Order: sequence, then structure tokens, then C-alpha cells
Amino acid sequence: MHIRPATAEDADSIAAIQVAAWRAAYVQLMPDAFLAHLSVLERAAMWRKALSESSPGATMVTLNSALAPVGFCVYGPSRDDYGQGGNIGELVALNVLPSEWRRGYGHALCDAALVHARQVHWCALTLWVLHGNRSARTFYERHGFEADAAEKHTTKLTGCVLHEVRYRKVLAANAD
Repeated sequence: MHIRPATAEDADSIAAIQVAAWRAAYVQLMPDAFLAHLSVLERAAMWRKALSESSPGATMVTLNSALAPVGFCVYGPSRDDYGQGGNIGELVALNVLPSEWRRGYGHALCDAALVHARQVHWCALTLWVLHGNRSARTFYERHGFEADAAEKHTTKLTGCVLHEVRYRKVLAANAD
């Protein structure tokens, strides 16, 4: 599998991946109306802007045999208060086209984020996952992440309450 840094030229592909993945993964976890109204065009504009700006994080894409993007991940310094010391990273997003699920692309992206985390000497890598997303939770547990008891309820994304659980993978003995 080939993984490379995403560029602004990948915005359309990343948007299509994100919309398809969310519509498949978040059925009964997010409002139907929210999922139905996701716009690839709007997401592409958001991604084009994000990928054109300087950021402390990274966005990576994984490519199929035809060298077309089929998945992406975003990671960087933790956005949580306790991670502001710079030694904890966060896996912000990991999405793969549903037609490509269970073919190793998600594992390769997760592994790439973990390699980067170790290279920059983060003590731990965290992520937030919807409480009811059993498939994603199992995926992250297979990669050694464990729920760390932090939870949050937010309405920011969808307008309805989403219950999220934080997972954490310790990468060094001196992690907080």
C-alpha cells in the first residue's frame, strides 16, 4: 500500500471518501438528515482550504493499485487541554471508502500515524470516537488503544448530542 501526504489536489477525493464513510459508518449514530445533507462539494472546499494552509498536523492519503486515494487520516498535536505540552498527539480522523473496508487501508493509515507519533517523540496518541461506534472502537482496540475514561457530549457538528469517548495509546514510559 502506498501512503503519502495529502495535497490540495486531493481535496475532492478526500471529501468523497469522508462523505461516503460517514454515511456508511454513522447510520443510527448521527441524524439521518445530517448525513443526507452532507455535501461533497462543500467538504471539498473545506479540505482544499485546510490542505492549502499551514498546520501543525498532517493529512495522509492511502492509494489503491490504480494510485487513486481510497482513505485518509489526519493527526497532529493533541487538541485537548492536557496535551498542550506538546508531547501528546491526536489521531483526528481516519476514513476509508466503504467499498475498501477490511482491505488493510485503515490499518496502514493508523500505523502511519503511530510511526509519526514515535518519530516526533509523542508519549501518547489519543483519539475521540462515537460511543456507539462499536466497529471503530474494536478497530482502535486492535491497534492497542484503550478508552481512558474521558467522555464528552457535543452538539457542535450535527446539532444533536453526540456522545464521544477518548481512546489513548501510550507510546513511552513517561506519558502523562
